[in-house]
Amino acid sequence: GIRDYKVTGVQTCALPIYLYNINTEDGLNDNFVHAIIASDNADKVIAATDQGLNECAFNAGKKNIRKISPSGGLPDNIITCLMNSGSKLITGTQDKGICLIDTRQDELSLPEISNNWTFGMVNKVVSIADEWWIATDDNGLLITDTTGKKLKFNFRNSEDFKHTLINDMACDNEGNVWMACGDGLVMSTGKKMRILKNLPGQKITFIHATYFDSRGRSEEHTSELQSPCNLVCRLLLEKK
Repeated sequence: GIRDYKVTGVQTCALPIYLYNINTEDGLNDNFVHAIIASDNADKVIAATDQGLNECAFNAGKKNIRKISPSGGLPDNIITCLMNSGSKLITGTQDKGICLIDTRQDELSLPEISNNWTFGMVNKVVSIADEWWIATDDNGLLITDTTGKKLKFNFRNSEDFKHTLINDMACDNEGNVWMACGDGLVMSTGKKMRILKNLPGQKITFIHATYFDSRGRSEEHTSELQSPCNLVCRLLLEKK
């Protein structure tokens, strides 16, 4: 349809806005979508659902949905997070750790760490230098090498790292890693961790997600920092 947009200082203009719903009627394997990510060449979107992976695109104005079905099947159909690693897609699962998928060949490989996975649901995977940092739902932070063979560290519920739930992670442009935890925000330089529980006039308790803008500032969305209209506020932590 056509909608009018008013922008301050600019004349009102009409722009074509199209919204498309994509669901199981279009071929999506489930309507509960946990995560999305652009494909390695950004011409498609990969959608992770409760029933696996979908490759979504539009060709000549038509929806094109393809189920990604690696030979042998997925170790866990509930895919909770996605990360691109070269030509491979790293997927986090609810119960079976992480796996690597070549979406062009539909080939799956399982890192050694996932063979006997006991760390629960994976919420996020980020690549830091020669390591993978894996955020989990109830076992804190795992750090492995980038082959997934060696577990280097597991930080959880200790005197130095009093967290078990990590909802999200993001890297800023200085190489710091920020973790959105169930009871605070953690910042790590890779060698040290700084735990932020309070800012002037505000207490941080439950952080759902974190990301960085183009200037390297972090923006965390919390459940307690809310406006009178019950809208979640954005907390900006300026890099010093």
